[in-house]
Amino acid sequence: MPNLDKSKVLYVDDSRHQRRFAQRKLAPLQCEIVLANDGEEGLRILLADSDITHLRTDNDMPVMSGLQFLEMLSTQHQPRLQLLRHVVFKSAEFDSEERIGKEVHRVCAAIAELGVQITITEGAAHEDSVWKRIATQ
Repeated sequence: MPNLDKSKVLYVDDSRHQRRFAQRKLAPLQCEIVLANDGEEGLRILLADSDITHLRTDNDMPVMSGLQFLEMLSTQHQPRLQLLRHVVFKSAEFDSEERIGKEVHRVCAAIAELGVQITITEGAAHEDSVWKRIATQ
């Protein structure tokens, strides 16, 4: 089975159910998982822990959305962002509202220009296959 051995994933989502689900889904990939409730907490954790190699964030969260979190990383914390191997951005609504869709793609393009792989997912089923693909890279 593919794995993310020696990888550390920061999983940011305000849903307790999603965080528990992620722990079960990512456990077979043999990676360490760090959980955060929102973008603000995720940013604090990411900046304090240089061992985190992968980031997954939801978009729709209180305090700081996933998009705000990624934008802050891409504009104010580029050196830390560039240490990540992959960013997974989950948003079921990213293309349902044109303005949000444009912002998501602008921020994701800025991250990709820094040499960081980024994947936008639309839900749990798609996200599961994304992690399996990442583990084989």
